[in-house]
Amino acid sequence: MEFTEVKSFEDACQVLGMSSELPDLGVIQDEKIRKSTTAFIKLSVIIKALNEGWEPDWNDWSQYKYYPWFYMDGAGLVDAYADYAVSATAAYFGSRLGCKTDAMADYMKDTFRELYIDLLF
Repeated sequence: MEFTEVKSFEDACQVLGMSSELPDLGVIQDEKIRKSTTAFIKLSVIIKALNEGWEPDWNDWSQYKYYPWFYMDGAGLVDAYADYAVSATAAYFGSRLGCKTDAMADYMKDTFRELYIDLLF
């Protein structure tokens, strides 16, 4: 599969053969937390589909793990580049949101920017 074939959460669910129905998050009364949780679920599913079975091995320090990299400026959220983590202990976006290539991380930040905004803000 070419990862650019996944253009939505629904596409990712189809690739994985799973329902696109989200769990009921109505018990979360805070709208910002509910929105962030929904974004995390969707991004996790999208990345699982794009990674095609690859999962980061946190015991392998030589394995690169890529993440979209954003920064804030006067215009709002701006993408900088894809970054990787080898020996750093910080988890910028969480271990479930790691991409297997820098090209995939770039694709994620360009295609799913709104989900990252929901997740981070």
